[in-house]
Amino acid sequence: MTTTEQLERSQWSGAMRGMMLFDHAIWMNHPAETYQAESKPYQLRRAAALGFDVPSTLVTNDPKADVPGKIGTRIALKSVDTVLLQDEHYQHFGYTTLIDWAKCADEHFHFAPATCQSVLAPKLDLRVTVVGDRLWCDAITSEHGAIDGDWRVLAKNEISYRDYDLPMDIAERCRSLVRDLGLRFGAIDLAHSDERYWFIEINPTGEWGWLDREGRGLSAAIAEELACPSC
Repeated sequence: MTTTEQLERSQWSGAMRGMMLFDHAIWMNHPAETYQAESKPYQLRRAAALGFDVPSTLVTNDPKADVPGKIGTRIALKSVDTVLLQDEHYQHFGYTTLIDWAKCADEHFHFAPATCQSVLAPKLDLRVTVVGDRLWCDAITSEHGAIDGDWRVLAKNEISYRDYDLPMDIAERCRSLVRDLGLRFGAIDLAHSDERYWFIEINPTGEWGWLDREGRGLSAAIAEELACPSC
């Protein structure tokens, strides 16, 4: 990334943060709440406090940490925050990786903290989209059925989405989490495994257009929420 590109990115980011000064603006998600909700450790804690099942989690950069004893010998390795790296003309994104702890705990592991979680397998991936009090849920599968690991690494033509009926208590817990985080929109990832609904993460700026199939009304709900936030 050139110095000009770095300057542009840093200053546009600063300008966007500065928009928090508009006290009477109508936000889908206020920037301050958005930045707080994007913290993975924070959202895991809030979800657990609301009664969600959360995978056993340890954030560490210690290769001698007792991850096998606390999490297991095979773990779901994740970044603490979104990883998007620029390498000349290429971008590199960090996905969840299922890996043996012994392969992680090397002489380089201490350079940066990482999130270690217990592996959920088999599982069914669910994307829950909340707009105000309205909610949509999609099951994400491949042509072979449920997906091991991170479904985002598959090609788009290998993935299918279908409507999924969440139990009422889980759906209400999703709405409660969005409200608890001070948001009006949230894209929540759950995993159904061992007859339990596990909280994976919430993205306050998550993409939703790919789920707005004809007749679903996602875009209309977002427009209505912005046009009449108190309705």
